[in-house]
Amino acid sequence: EYMTTSGISHVNYWEYIHNLSYRVANLSESGQYKKAVSLGKLLQDLEVNPDTVSKQLLDWSPACSRSASKYYFQGLLALPLVYFRYDQYEKAEVVLGQMIDLVALDPLNEHLDPTDESRRYISLYYTSLLHYSRLMQNPKDTESLNALEKGYEELSLHYGVASDSGIVAGGRLIAALKVQLLETRALNLFASGEYKAAMTRMREAVVIEDEEVPYNEPLILPRPVRESMAELLIRCTSSSACLAQVESDPALGGANNLLEVALEETK
Repeated sequence: EYMTTSGISHVNYWEYIHNLSYRVANLSESGQYKKAVSLGKLLQDLEVNPDTVSKQLLDWSPACSRSASKYYFQGLLALPLVYFRYDQYEKAEVVLGQMIDLVALDPLNEHLDPTDESRRYISLYYTSLLHYSRLMQNPKDTESLNALEKGYEELSLHYGVASDSGIVAGGRLIAALKVQLLETRALNLFASGEYKAAMTRMREAVVIEDEEVPYNEPLILPRPVRESMAELLIRCTSSSACLAQVESDPALGGANNLLEVALEETK
């Protein structure tokens, strides 16, 4: 309302959305969960509330439509990323479901640059994250794993891993989604007793994070995948079956070196 009555440009409004998204990510990473969730919910309200949308979001000039639309989706993602960071996957699933519904009703779609991504690809990305949420709750959910794999394949074909354009900076998000896919594959294998294969997939995820996921503000991945790897290694130390498999893997270096592996530089 202040921005509307004060004549502040829509470009600055979108910079506010972007900066607030970055603040949510910083609060989340620094352990201030309640503040991060509160601001994340504010972002959702700023962008979903019909009055706010009609007054602030729709009437921009064509020159700023691409950056505006990108920040719009960045703002929507802020809250579920907080929930991911704190293992609140049920809450993330609920919010992502609402976001998927929103795409079909989104008043911004008719205003977007026609060269930007379509509703279908935006919805597919949200749906892929929803399946990621379900897999983090139940790694044996084969249906969600298959859906995540199909979503990643279709999105990567559309965006291309190296691209960095459009509403959701497609290439960067697809690289991050690749990490999340490998992470969930590893968790699925671990839950099935295929410990050595699980560690191999998790190391692949670490390499992808290091080499293919560029720096971004706010961060794209909800947490470093090394944290998931470390969790698996800790669980492995209490399982004789797991230790028997990984001790035969030269890359892991045996039981005495399991935890150090999670923090090593990728070679």
